[in-house]
Amino acid sequence: MIELPAIEASVRLPRWLDAGPHGVVFEKLGIAPDVELDVELDVELDFELDAFTEASDPLLEAAIEQRERKVPRREREPGKRD
Repeated sequence: MIELPAIEASVRLPRWLDAGPHGVVFEKLGIAPDVELDVELDVELDFELDAFTEASDPLLEAAIEQRERKVPRREREPGKRD
C-alpha cells in the first residue's frame, strides 16, 4: 500500500503473477505442451500477425486443413487416433 498523505489517501497496487502448480512463474518462460508433435506441415504458413482476429486464427485453420488432408472427416472414427 502506498500512502499519499498530501491528499489523505492511500493506494493499493495489485500484482498478478501467473504461476504453475509448484509456484514457478511462467511469464517469459512459457508452458511446455503436454504432447509434443514432430510433424512436417504440407500447408504453407504465410500470414501476418494482423491476420489473427477474434473471428480468425490462420494457424488453427492451417492445422485443421492439415488434419483433414491426412484423414478425411467422413473416414474418421470417433475416439480413434490416427
